[in-house]
Amino acid sequence: MTTFAKAIAASADDGYEPGGTMDLTGLVINISGTALRALWRFTGVTVPKGSTINSATLALNFTSGSYDDPNFDIYCEDVDDGTALTTTTNDISNRTLTTAKVTWNASSVGTGIKTTPSFASSVQEVIDRDGWASGNALNVIGVGNSGSAFRISTWDSSNPEAEITIDYTPPSSSGATVKAMYYARLRGM
Repeated sequence: MTTFAKAIAASADDGYEPGGTMDLTGLVINISGTALRALWRFTGVTVPKGSTINSATLALNFTSGSYDDPNFDIYCEDVDDGTALTTTTNDISNRTLTTAKVTWNASSVGTGIKTTPSFASSVQEVIDRDGWASGNALNVIGVGNSGSAFRISTWDSSNPEAEITIDYTPPSSSGATVKAMYYARLRGM
């Protein structure tokens, strides 16, 4: 098993969409209720095509003990190479979500770094796309559910921003490579 871990790298790589308006430079992402969506973009994801995703989690920094009740669905954007956020109205809502998702529903998780449940199936769906290549960007999208009320720090704050951790099993060597080595040895004899 191999592990890839990386934090948000730029301001346009995290933000949220309150009521269609995009917030890319705020100090917190606020997901309170069903009208809010967030996106976290991780660049340079060096997970090879054909890998098996064993687990994938986000580490999020909760900034308020009064807003620490996550209830949201975690998807990935269903694209080969995720693009950065823009200020275009409904930028997150207009993106295509993976079919796979996981729901994180908890209450009073407290402040500081908290880890989401694994959304490995969503990451697997992206890694399995024909156009996925190691080094592409992966976008994770959170969609608020009723009763969600939490605030987490962003890249623009002085607090730690979101970090993704993906544990995966790389694809095994193909039989063609083994055969080529075998035939090369036979020719050399």
